[in-house]
Amino acid sequence: DKKGQSMTLDTSRDVPLLSAADEALLDSILVEMSLREKLGQMMQPDWRNFRSMPKLESLCSATLPSGLASLVKRSLNGPLSEEACERGLGSDGLGSVLGGGGACPVPNVPSAWQKQMSAMQRAAAKAGSGLPLLICNDSVHGQANLRDATLFPHHIGQGCMDDPALVEELARIAALESYACGLNWIFSPCAAVAQDLRWGRTYECFSEDPALAGELAAAEGRGIQRCG
Repeated sequence: DKKGQSMTLDTSRDVPLLSAADEALLDSILVEMSLREKLGQMMQPDWRNFRSMPKLESLCSATLPSGLASLVKRSLNGPLSEEACERGLGSDGLGSVLGGGGACPVPNVPSAWQKQMSAMQRAAAKAGSGLPLLICNDSVHGQANLRDATLFPHHIGQGCMDDPALVEELARIAALESYACGLNWIFSPCAAVAQDLRWGRTYECFSEDPALAGELAAAEGRGIQRCG
């Protein structure tokens, strides 16, 4: 936490979410931040943009087609170096980064994920603001980018189960496997209420019934929190 201090959230509806001391801490952080750092906190690039593409001469000398494919894959998915993280994060003071579909280190195992995410956090700590980084991955129904992770039915399928206890347990497992990879934001729970099947994200909704969607979204939230 900034300056070794932490904030405590109060979820009671009758009191402000943040205490006066917390508000003062936030104000002290904001007043020290430059406009560039504030803008950086609002950005969320894909971390694969921090990697250097292979040089043209390397591509030309590769054996086609498998050699070229392997070289490009290593360049795009190889573990991020400390220098790459500092270059990608330090200059703009980014607030968060995203691992989009298929984003993973090589080898695709939790230890490699942890190493890469730790490098990102160290780079963020060296930035001017010194704020910790939100590292995001779409783990709504499991850590989809981790090899051999457990994937569960998407929300539309879990909604058909109508079993809050099971939804809570599935969320706990998804959060646990994501946390083991150093991720701290998994874009969940999704509390959308689909009303038109033509919407492309209908599958991410538990139900078109607001009551059921709310009940299961709350259960998913509890499951994520149980991960710690």
